[in-house]
Amino acid sequence: LKDETWGQIICAAIASKKLSEEEIRNFLKEKIAGYKIPKWFFFIERIPKNEMRKVNRVEFLKQFNLS
Repeated sequence: LKDETWGQIICAAIASKKLSEEEIRNFLKEKIAGYKIPKWFFFIERIPKNEMRKVNRVEFLKQFNLS
Protein backbone atom coordinates (compact mmCIF):
# COMPACT_ATOMS: atom_id res chain seq x y z
CA LEU A 1 0.00 0.00 0.00
CA LYS A 2 1.03 3.59 -0.51
CA ASP A 3 2.50 5.28 2.56
CA GLU A 4 3.37 8.93 3.07
CA THR A 5 6.51 8.18 5.08
CA TRP A 6 7.94 5.13 3.32
CA GLY A 7 6.40 5.36 -0.15
CA GLN A 8 4.95 1.85 0.20
CA ILE A 9 4.38 -0.60 3.05
CA ILE A 10 4.09 -4.37 3.05
CA CYS A 11 0.63 -5.90 3.47
CA ALA A 12 -0.64 -9.47 3.36
CA ALA A 13 -3.91 -11.02 2.24
CA ILE A 14 -4.76 -14.14 4.21
CA ALA A 15 -7.40 -16.59 2.97
CA SER A 16 -7.77 -18.61 6.17
CA LYS A 17 -10.23 -18.68 9.02
CA LYS A 18 -7.96 -20.81 11.22
CA LEU A 19 -5.09 -18.36 11.72
CA SER A 20 -5.05 -15.14 13.69
CA GLU A 21 -2.94 -12.07 12.98
CA GLU A 22 -0.97 -12.68 16.17
CA GLU A 23 -0.16 -16.28 15.17
CA ILE A 24 1.03 -15.14 11.75
CA ARG A 25 3.17 -12.32 13.20
CA ASN A 26 4.79 -14.67 15.74
CA PHE A 27 5.58 -17.21 13.01
CA LEU A 28 7.06 -14.55 10.73
CA LYS A 29 9.21 -13.08 13.54
CA GLU A 30 11.04 -16.41 13.71
CA LYS A 31 11.51 -16.64 9.93
CA ILE A 32 12.19 -13.17 8.51
CA ALA A 33 13.57 -9.76 9.48
CA GLY A 34 11.18 -7.42 11.30
CA TYR A 35 11.08 -4.85 8.51
CA LYS A 36 9.78 -7.53 6.12
CA ILE A 37 6.77 -8.40 8.29
CA PRO A 38 3.56 -6.93 6.83
CA LYS A 39 2.17 -3.86 8.57
CA TRP A 40 -1.42 -4.73 7.64
CA PHE A 41 -3.16 -8.10 7.32
CA PHE A 42 -6.36 -8.49 5.31
CA PHE A 43 -8.43 -11.59 6.02
CA ILE A 44 -10.58 -12.54 3.04
CA GLU A 45 -12.59 -15.57 1.94
CA ARG A 46 -10.77 -15.95 -1.34
CA ILE A 47 -7.97 -14.16 -3.14
CA PRO A 48 -9.27 -12.83 -6.47
CA LYS A 49 -7.42 -14.20 -9.49
CA ASN A 50 -7.54 -13.48 -13.21
CA GLU A 51 -7.80 -15.94 -16.10
CA MET A 52 -4.07 -16.67 -15.86
CA ARG A 53 -4.56 -17.61 -12.16
CA LYS A 54 -2.51 -14.62 -11.03
CA VAL A 55 -3.65 -12.34 -8.23
CA ASN A 56 -6.00 -9.68 -9.54
CA ARG A 57 -4.61 -6.72 -7.61
CA VAL A 58 -7.21 -4.26 -8.91
CA GLU A 59 -10.08 -6.45 -7.70
CA PHE A 60 -8.35 -7.05 -4.37
CA LEU A 61 -7.89 -3.32 -3.78
CA LYS A 62 -11.55 -2.68 -4.68
CA GLN A 63 -12.68 -5.18 -2.00
CA PHE A 64 -11.09 -3.03 0.68
CA ASN A 65 -11.68 0.38 -0.96
CA LEU A 66 -7.92 0.85 -1.33
CA SER A 67 -7.77 1.78 -5.01
